[in-house]
Amino acid sequence: MTKHSNTARSWLAGGFLESRKRFADRIALEVEGKTYTYDQLHQISAAIADNLNRQVNYPDEPQLTAVLGARSLSAYAGILGALFRGHGYVPLNPAFPVERTRQMLQRSGCRALVVDTSGEQILAELLSPGFQPMTLIFPEHQDKTALKNTYPHHCIITADEMTAPGDFDVTLPD
Repeated sequence: MTKHSNTARSWLAGGFLESRKRFADRIALEVEGKTYTYDQLHQISAAIADNLNRQVNYPDEPQLTAVLGARSLSAYAGILGALFRGHGYVPLNPAFPVERTRQMLQRSGCRALVVDTSGEQILAELLSPGFQPMTLIFPEHQDKTALKNTYPHHCIITADEMTAPGDFDVTLPD
């Protein structure tokens, strides 16, 4: 990563963390008719970051995490989680043609993908046979049994496996 990219990640994540420090109980996000405070969004994002930290450690590859979703809690938390981990993120829109999205994912070299319910609609087609094994994070799922059967070559992480809030210390790059 270039110095500029690290600065941009620090600024984005740092801005959120500063707002959380000052306004922990205020609404940070409103999506799908629900509201989430800075603390709630931080807890989910930090859990995603912790799982990225434990599961995705490929020092010779791009430090990127893809987020397949659209305007959902999982999409926003996935972006923050990637930034908290020190990764850049690759936004993937489930409404785009699957082949285009597959090319973006392959070219980016991402080894992790955060998926919301809208992203799940195209995921099986996106990860067609032969796609490199990835860590797939599903913050909206509690049970991974069906997901593991559908994506047997990938590491599956669901909400029930995520780290308890507060277990991940966010350290931003310089």
